Amino acid sequence: MNPPLFIYLFFNLFVSFTTSEAPTP
Repeated sequence: MNPPLFIYLFFNLFVSFTTSEAPTP
């Protein structure tokens, strides 16, 4: 398990939840 991956997933989920849209890397 990689910390950066978890951070990215958490950030993606947070942004997705707040902006109601899935951000693309």
